[in-house]
Amino acid sequence: MFSVAVALAIGLSCVSALRVETESPAEVKASDNPLFAVVLRRSSTAIKNSSTDPNDVWAFLTTTRHRVESIASVLGSLANQTHIPSHVTVLAGDVETNAALEKLIPSIISDGDYEVIGKSLVTDIGPGTKYPRGQVLDQIPQNASIFIGDDDKLYDPRLIEILIQEQRADPGAAQGYFVRMTGDHPPGHNTHCKRVRLSFPLAYASGGLLFRKPMLEGLQAFCQAVMAFEPACKFVDDMYVSGYLYRSGISVGPGLKSKYPHLRNRDWGGATHALKFEHDRGCENLRCHYAVQAVDYQFRHGP
Repeated sequence: MFSVAVALAIGLSCVSALRVETESPAEVKASDNPLFAVVLRRSSTAIKNSSTDPNDVWAFLTTTRHRVESIASVLGSLANQTHIPSHVTVLAGDVETNAALEKLIPSIISDGDYEVIGKSLVTDIGPGTKYPRGQVLDQIPQNASIFIGDDDKLYDPRLIEILIQEQRADPGAAQGYFVRMTGDHPPGHNTHCKRVRLSFPLAYASGGLLFRKPMLEGLQAFCQAVMAFEPACKFVDDMYVSGYLYRSGISVGPGLKSKYPHLRNRDWGGATHALKFEHDRGCENLRCHYAVQAVDYQFRHGP
C-alpha cells in the first residue's frame, strides 16, 4: 500500500490559492508501478525579484536513483534561466529515488527560488511519464508553454529564452535544442538491428524541448495506442513523441544547437543513460519508428 502522504496530489494550478487534485484510484494503482513526483512553484520572493513573466513556462523532468543526488544542480540551472519556469515537476523513477528526493527537498528549496506545493503519484509509462497528461495538463494555462528536460543536463542560462523566441517566430512548431532531421540516423546502443533512416524529425528531450500546451493534448491517447501496437515504444519516448508530432501535423524546428553555437548545455557527469545496458535502443528505435507510422489512429485534437 502507498501512504496517503505520498499519494497526496496530482495536478497544478497557477492561482495563488493552489488547488491540487488527485488521480482517481482507477487511474493510478499499485499494479501500475507508479512514479512519485514533487511539484515546485516559484516563490513569491523569486517572482518579485524577477523581470520575467512567472506564469508562462511549466517544466517537467524525471530523475533516477543514479542521478537524484545532483537534482539540485539541475534545478539550479532552471532557476538561473533568463526566462525562468514558474513551475517545475520532478518525477522520481522508483520508491528508492523518491526517498532520496524527499531528503533533498529542504536543500532544493533553501535558496528561496522554489517552494513545494504538492506531491503526486503518477502511472509509470516509461521515460515518457514526464510529459504532462490528464488533470496535470488540464490545469496548466491554455496559453502556457511546456518545457521538457532531463536530469543529467545543466542548461545554458539562455536556453528557454531562445526556445520561446523561436516559438514566437514559428508558433505552429515544437522547438528543441537538438533535433535529428528527416533522413538522418538516430543512435543506438549495442544494436544488431539495421540503422533507422528517419521519416520525420526526431527531437530529443535531454537537450530541452518546448511545446505550446495544445500541442500535447492528443499525446496521451496516441501513446496508449502506439504502445499497445508496439510495446518497445515505451522505452523510446523521443521516438514516439516525435512520431506523434509528425502524425498530428505539428512541425518541429531544426534545433538550436547548430543555429546558436554559443548556446551550450553541459552534462554534469552523471550516470550513463538509465536504459543503455538494459535495452537495445537501436532495435527499439527501429520498431517504434515503424509503429508510429503504421498504427491505425485518428487524431481528435489539432495543435
